[in-house]
Amino acid sequence: MPIDFSNCEIRTPENPLELQHLYGMLAEVFPTEKKLFEDIISGAHTLYSWKPYTLYYADEPVGNVSIVMFQLQTEGRLQKIAGIASVATPERYRGMGVARHLMNHVLKVIDAQNLPSILFTSLPRVYAGLGYQLVDQGVKQTAVRQLGQVNVPVQRLTHLTGEALDTIKKLYSETLSYDGKLLRDEKYWRLYGNAANNSDKTEFAFCMSGDKVSGYARLEYESDRVLLEEFYASAESLTNTALWNWICAAAAEKGKHLVSLALPRKHSLWNFLQINDLPLMQEAGVEREVFMVRMPQKESTAWLAELRWALSDKF
Repeated sequence: MPIDFSNCEIRTPENPLELQHLYGMLAEVFPTEKKLFEDIISGAHTLYSWKPYTLYYADEPVGNVSIVMFQLQTEGRLQKIAGIASVATPERYRGMGVARHLMNHVLKVIDAQNLPSILFTSLPRVYAGLGYQLVDQGVKQTAVRQLGQVNVPVQRLTHLTGEALDTIKKLYSETLSYDGKLLRDEKYWRLYGNAANNSDKTEFAFCMSGDKVSGYARLEYESDRVLLEEFYASAESLTNTALWNWICAAAAEKGKHLVSLALPRKHSLWNFLQINDLPLMQEAGVEREVFMVRMPQKESTAWLAELRWALSDKF
């Protein structure tokens, strides 16, 4: 039976019982994130800048859409942007218009602030009907091939300690200034570390220069390849070579023959690989959620049409 939305209420849960019910519902809809939501329920973690708009029917949460606020660097300034996340409807309430009802509500909230909004989805036609446009993320792939031996040590990390996370924070803030770079504050970094440590597919590498870290890479193991999600280093070639060789060695160790690169348009690694005669091709053979943007009414947002969003920042 369809839901009578006139008998429903959209509100942001605040008390512990409501939040527990919401996180329980999200863990049901997103089973791969169950551990994270269980940690949140237990009070161990919080979700970064995440405001849920939950539809209640007779005090039961029957759907949710959240807004996640970000700040991006663009054209030498910071731009606020609203991310759409945790679009969730339990299976027993699907097909009743719950998600569209909530999206219409949330988009009014975003439009009142004249903000662009972004999302990842496997249902682009649904969101195109709400004014979202597809933005190609320019993911490329290349074969696993090392670039010759260099005498530069690389430290492999399968778990981020507090000290390791602080090192990444410092390198991220000091290297690579580009349009679309996300401002990561302390709350964000806590979530970043928690998410990475809750994943058995994510690894990091530190390139060492004496007792200091000169660069880092982050990858994720996929079925037939590794996905390079972050690569932050100086333009110094030995650092780039050492990190790239580690990526290829990690892939080969797992029996992977491809590296996919999800990096910004002007990232220095593209040029480095071309100089070293590594052919780059459009990614194929893997299905990813697509990235979509929705423009505000009163502001020029042409830069969004070329926005490259780091998949490590996927929300």
